[in-house]
Amino acid sequence: MKETIDKLITFLETDNKNFLLEFPDEDPILIYTKATDEEINHFEKRFNLVLPDCLREFYKNFNSVESNFMFTQILGTTNLIADYETYPSLQELVDDKIIPIANDNGDLICIDTKRNENWLMHFSHDDGSLSETYVTIEAFIEDLIKQKIRTAIARKQLADLGVSQGGVFKYFMPSAFFILRKSLINGFNIFIYSCFWLIITAYGEIMSNFKAKNTKKGWELRAER
Repeated sequence: MKETIDKLITFLETDNKNFLLEFPDEDPILIYTKATDEEINHFEKRFNLVLPDCLREFYKNFNSVESNFMFTQILGTTNLIADYETYPSLQELVDDKIIPIANDNGDLICIDTKRNENWLMHFSHDDGSLSETYVTIEAFIEDLIKQKIRTAIARKQLADLGVSQGGVFKYFMPSAFFILRKSLINGFNIFIYSCFWLIITAYGEIMSNFKAKNTKKGWELRAER
């Protein structure tokens, strides 16, 4: 598992380094530690449970404080202790000895400490259901890393095609003309709605280029991707 976590840390440290080069007076946008045996023992006593070996190893190599990776918030012991009293669903899970290791758009990726197994579980925030994933912690992290690599490759390919640089003329404008032409065929009202949508989209694109890319929030978004 350590090799996989080291890959994750490499990505996180690269994002931190690039951010701090631009904003040297800011705190890092991605923060993690490596839990000590004392910290893990305190966590176990706090919630009256025994961590499986895989989760103990995970925390000892990567104990997230603030880490968002591919739109997934990786959770550590600090997060869980701080949020325990705030979120009833989290409280119910932890009371049942089920520990979330990540927040995926509101759904929680968990491990059941009662079974001392490496398989993760998926908690749905929609209906509160728990389901088996038959995926290990290591495989889950590996998948996030693969998503990061695929995204980087795709962005480079788009840049090579000129979509990200000058994309308004090579992508947005042809698409806009196509949408307007098709919408006009379907009636004047549809055409007006399409115009309104395109104006909002264009405004958002322009504002994101001028504002988000050079702000801390912009860096946070890029780090998540």
